[in-house]
Amino acid sequence: MSDASTQTELVWKETSVQMVVATSAQTLLLEKSWGISQANQSSNKCSLAASQDENQKTNHLKYMHTNARSLGNKQKELELHAQSESYDIIGITETWWDDPHDWRITMDGYRLLWKDRQGRRGGIVLYVKENLECIEVNCGDCGSPIKCLWVKIRGVISKGDLTVGICYQPPNQDDKANEPIFGSLKQASGQQNLVLMGNFNYPDICWKNNTAAHMSPIKFLECIEDCFLIQMLDVPTRNEALLDLLLTNQENLFCNIAVSDSLGCSDHSIVEFGILLSTLKRSVSEMEKQRENYKGIASVCRDAVRKAKAQLELKLARDVKNNKKGFFGYVNNKQKQKENIGPMLNRRGELVTNNAEKAEVLNTFFTSIFTSTVGLQTLGTKIQVDANTDPPSVREELVGELLQKLDPYKSMGPDVIHLRVLRELADIVARPLSIIFEKLWRSRDVPEDWKKANATPIYKKGLKEDPENYRPIGLTSVLGKVMERILLGAITSQMKHVIGKSQHGFPKAKSCLTNLIAFYNKVTCSVDVRQVVDIVYLDFSKAFNAVSHSLLLEKLMHYALDKWSVLWVGNWLTGRTQRVVVNSAFSN
Repeated sequence: MSDASTQTELVWKETSVQMVVATSAQTLLLEKSWGISQANQSSNKCSLAASQDENQKTNHLKYMHTNARSLGNKQKELELHAQSESYDIIGITETWWDDPHDWRITMDGYRLLWKDRQGRRGGIVLYVKENLECIEVNCGDCGSPIKCLWVKIRGVISKGDLTVGICYQPPNQDDKANEPIFGSLKQASGQQNLVLMGNFNYPDICWKNNTAAHMSPIKFLECIEDCFLIQMLDVPTRNEALLDLLLTNQENLFCNIAVSDSLGCSDHSIVEFGILLSTLKRSVSEMEKQRENYKGIASVCRDAVRKAKAQLELKLARDVKNNKKGFFGYVNNKQKQKENIGPMLNRRGELVTNNAEKAEVLNTFFTSIFTSTVGLQTLGTKIQVDANTDPPSVREELVGELLQKLDPYKSMGPDVIHLRVLRELADIVARPLSIIFEKLWRSRDVPEDWKKANATPIYKKGLKEDPENYRPIGLTSVLGKVMERILLGAITSQMKHVIGKSQHGFPKAKSCLTNLIAFYNKVTCSVDVRQVVDIVYLDFSKAFNAVSHSLLLEKLMHYALDKWSVLWVGNWLTGRTQRVVVNSAFSN
């Protein structure tokens, strides 16, 4: 093992030890005070009288809510808090996420649902435990800048499903801007078991008497009364103001409502509560001393995490030249992460949650949109392939060059041949591979493994439970891709006279940018001489899936591509198979 690798391993071990020590200390105190932290709330705690009087231990879903005021710099603290408290649902307002920065962060064991706000700040997110059957529901669009997100969690309440919502309303909104959220509340209030947390920014409402001095909060009070919603919090959540609200139409659902410390440097408190599933007897004891001890240990834990993180980043930055993989692996881990595929709707409208079943649903849809022919008339003249063309040859140098350009960090194909192996052994395997490629080309044979693909579903937009809102990305054999690059070079050299100057898609050194430049030049020249310009844009739905293979081959023959390449491409297009991969589970 190299010195660079040894240093990196020591850094990771050192970091892990610090984080384990800090987390263990925090966990030890939590175990001590767990029975205490859910009863007899102090002046900083809200309480449910029924829960305190009956002294009951509850089997419930744990919910955490807070206003983060930028979640990007509080990620690790949120993860530690989620691990130590084992929350089932986490709601955050003011994430301050935006598309250009790709700051959306997933957490292991949680499904991520979010809505961003146009412009600065704002944004909401829900983290829901993966073991809960959760789907997003539409309760109206609040528009911008107000954001609402609604999900339905099935099978957790004895009386039916649980509808959970989160909302962020910026301060000082006019009556017109508030109308969409009132409509969303009215639509959601029809759900049997409703829980809504959010930052509504109504500091002047007196919740003891349900009164307010200004028209906007008065209309809000009228709306929640019309919807038969009850506000459960009675202590401030930001300084002396009660801005974060807990609204419900079933007040007996809740237990252990508490307002505690903030997340990081946010000026909003954390709101915690339980949603009752069943009830067992328990004892109640004092908690204030343990809470103070917890705050001290939590502070030590945060400092240890920050110090370990800073030391790790400094080590990686210093050693970036010798350990690029470690550096970029850490950087990539900070980028937007892939979210696991959630429940899917099959053709019968049933929601499937098993990974293998989800893969099968997606695979069925992907294969259904593939079309081998497009119904166009074939060319009228029978084209003969030129039989006098010299047989193709594959140079060893070209194969070695292509192998050296392989990215060792990309994924393998179904044949499980790693790209790094091929790249490291390029000088050794280039000659035998060049012989194999040449024989395959001349004999028009394509190995069966090269016709197999692992398809990864990528979410586009729309309802996440609808398979039509996903597109497949196929991973095929790496050696097959190398052969395709060789064939592409041969086809391109023979087809130069066919590809027009106006073709900007796929030719080398051309792109969308060159297309836009040529288009802009043409339009401006026409406008300069006072000519009218009409523009028609066409976008073909699932165009690649609708290409006729027979028509494609006939086109290649029409333009006199050599017979070996035509026949090899024909074989390459025949008998191809794919399977969809969802969270390490495969379809047929």
